[in-house]
Amino acid sequence: MKLNGKKGENNHTVQHELYITGGIILLFVTIHFFNAFFNLELKFYDFMLRIKPDTPQNPAVLFVNIDDLALERLGAWPWSRDIIADALIRMRELGAAKAVFDIEYLSPSRLGINPEAAENLPQEFGALKDDLAQQINELTGAVGRGMLPPEYLPEAGEELVSYMDPLFDGLYDTVVSGLFRDNDRYFGEAIRFFGNAYLTINAARVNSSQDTELEAFAAEKFMLHPGDVSDPQGNIAAETVSFYRSQNMTAGITPAIYPVLEHARGAGFTNVILDGDGTLRRIGLLYEYQGNYVCQLVLSPLLDLLDTRSISRSGSRLTIRDALFPGESERRDISIPLDRDGTMYINWTRAQFDSSFRQESLYFLYYIDEVERNLLSAIRSLSSVRVRGNDGLHLSYFRAAEYLLASYDELGRRKARLLDGTDTDFNGYFAARKQFFEEVPFLLKPEMEEEALSRLTELSSLPEAATAAEHIGNAFNVIRSEYDLYRETFAELLSAYGGSFCILGNSATATTDLGTTPFHGSYPNVATHANVFNTIFLGEFIIPVSSWAGFAVAAALALIWTALGRRRAILFRNVSGGCGVLFFPLLFFSL
Repeated sequence: MKLNGKKGENNHTVQHELYITGGIILLFVTIHFFNAFFNLELKFYDFMLRIKPDTPQNPAVLFVNIDDLALERLGAWPWSRDIIADALIRMRELGAAKAVFDIEYLSPSRLGINPEAAENLPQEFGALKDDLAQQINELTGAVGRGMLPPEYLPEAGEELVSYMDPLFDGLYDTVVSGLFRDNDRYFGEAIRFFGNAYLTINAARVNSSQDTELEAFAAEKFMLHPGDVSDPQGNIAAETVSFYRSQNMTAGITPAIYPVLEHARGAGFTNVILDGDGTLRRIGLLYEYQGNYVCQLVLSPLLDLLDTRSISRSGSRLTIRDALFPGESERRDISIPLDRDGTMYINWTRAQFDSSFRQESLYFLYYIDEVERNLLSAIRSLSSVRVRGNDGLHLSYFRAAEYLLASYDELGRRKARLLDGTDTDFNGYFAARKQFFEEVPFLLKPEMEEEALSRLTELSSLPEAATAAEHIGNAFNVIRSEYDLYRETFAELLSAYGGSFCILGNSATATTDLGTTPFHGSYPNVATHANVFNTIFLGEFIIPVSSWAGFAVAAALALIWTALGRRRAILFRNVSGGCGVLFFPLLFFSL
């Protein structure tokens, strides 16, 4: 009787423990149903990211930063668009593979100054001034020498005015049509020149007016079409509607303006999704618009890089089909796991922005152009002093300088044809530029300067000889220093940009384009796109598990744990029960 009573007591106790466990599970179900654990789950997710191994960084990614240095040297943002245009032109010469803009160009900019026209304007004014002075001197000289009777003076004056009128009209046309430049059009030409630039199509309508022609152009040229995307269950369209609702956005798209977008290789959206605590953990990859699909900003160049436009969407997966990775010979599928909202979890790198991926300030692209301008200005300055030898011919330095200037002028004409699309021989153009800089050292041979200074010593009796010698000496010094600086800077930038997947955006201290990630409370949003690219390209995916699945596993294990402990001593059951109170909720959050 005593033994039977103890057995009954144990069974009764075990039943109570199972009831209690079941009651706790039911309580958790109720609380979880009302999302009471939502913020706790997010924080635990962040904790799990911190304890896992760090994500590798793709060495091909390069941030081209509009940073504090660039703003200090080039002025406050936004800049005149010719600055970015010139940077793109230089990036192609440096071998950059792709340029992805985390910058929206949604409205036209003001006209800018054409630097080449501005540089030539003083010469044109000077030539007109000299011509006018010569005509007036000839007229007054003829009157003074009695060759022109006074009664013919009004007629001669009218002839002079008739002669000068077209010259002034030509100068006026040069100022009006040549001095001012449409920088939006120039930027678009630079995008065509670069060849692999990717701009933005905002995945919502942000302008008050709708440009249906621009939207149709963007959809046709830059969006994926039904033949590219297989989505039999209509998941993407449903997720797009949910995206607009959750972000309180107006359905539609807003592409970059046509002159800028026209010659882009591709385009994508920069819109992000923030969780309830304001943290960016996941990203949408495709949104539907009128039967077509706009890609996330880096998905567009990634598809080009992988030589595919075939995507399928089914269940909890987005699959990039038949991808051919650089350096591989076999195509393969990339299966991207998605959460219940159709978004991909970003596998963030842990480092601070300044030490994540490779980085270059955009200022140095402007700087090398400036060094090149200084070099050419010094060569022009040298050629402005014309010293002749005893044979009456110009000295060697002058002929070399004139040859270089003529070669550079021809480079300028070839560049203009490449920009307007009438020429496509980029390899020939860059080979000619390389040859030009290889020929500059010929001008810098010691005998060039020595010959000039020796000849000016022979002409020392002339009052201008000493000034000319000083001018030539200074010009040679500037040419040497600027050439060495150009060669050194070009080599450094060539090493940085060659073959790089470049992402351009604002990372300056004063920028407001900042977000919160699981690792950082204030993180430049431009880095989001690098981390998205890195996650997909390296296949470093985070596989989301439904919170209900995690709850079911934890609940089942809790019941099994309780049942298995029924034959144990009361002390063991109490200890194991206490541990279970901690372990199973942690298991739930972990899953």
